[in-house]
Amino acid sequence: MYLECPQCHSMNSESATRCACGFELTSVAQPEDSIDFAQSERDRQGIGGWLILFGTWLVIQPVVMLYEILTSRFQLVIDVLIAVLLSAIIIFNLFVAMRFLQQRRQAPKLVIALLMLTLIFAITSMVAVSLAEPGVSQEVASIGRAAIWNLIWIMYFIRSKRVKKTFIY
Repeated sequence: MYLECPQCHSMNSESATRCACGFELTSVAQPEDSIDFAQSERDRQGIGGWLILFGTWLVIQPVVMLYEILTSRFQLVIDVLIAVLLSAIIIFNLFVAMRFLQQRRQAPKLVIALLMLTLIFAITSMVAVSLAEPGVSQEVASIGRAAIWNLIWIMYFIRSKRVKKTFIY
């Protein structure tokens, strides 16, 4: 017989008193045949719904960023710095995409970190470029759209039941 942890939904042996997540299993009362591994697999959801849209963005985004780097003119020192930081974000983005596609448990936290990082980078680069070249004006509306996009996805990854059921490994 196995006990399912109500906190992290992992299966624990009957003799276990605590789950790996730290939850005390002695307070969990379950009948012997209440755990059905086949049912647990059916309840688990793969990448679907809105996650397909986000996963597509997650895979395409590094290509778009790489294109931005390759087509840059590098007229100022700030342009080189932005390209270096963008390269680091590309590497992190690829790592997050790999974890996302593997449906790893830490993927939602990594996605939230990536979304926050890209938003901070966009705001910082806009301010830096406007300070370096006062005549050049960046579109504030594009930063606003990016902020709304990122906040919607952050809330989705925090509150969605599908996310909780998909990223369980």
